[in-house]
Amino acid sequence: MSAPDPAATPKLRSTPLGASGYLIVRGTEPSVDEARYAAARFRDRFPGWNAFGLSGYYAATQVETDALFGNQLLAWSTVAIYVLDDLVNVGSP
Repeated sequence: MSAPDPAATPKLRSTPLGASGYLIVRGTEPSVDEARYAAARFRDRFPGWNAFGLSGYYAATQVETDALFGNQLLAWSTVAIYVLDDLVNVGSP
């Protein structure tokens, strides 16, 4: 059995996402159709992950989340924060 293709799973600057933390998505709230399209594109980009997703920022802790808001996200009027564990577990049996 061969090792999984490292390009087939989501990364944060070439580092795999942590098992927990926060996903922060910036911009306007997408319509249902836009969100489905973006999630499907993400799945196509990372087929080895076998999941849907959205592009965003990752923060391992609340302190890192606060730092992102203080630096990277000042210009955005709409920002959504998701608990990564909750997103991963959606639809799990």
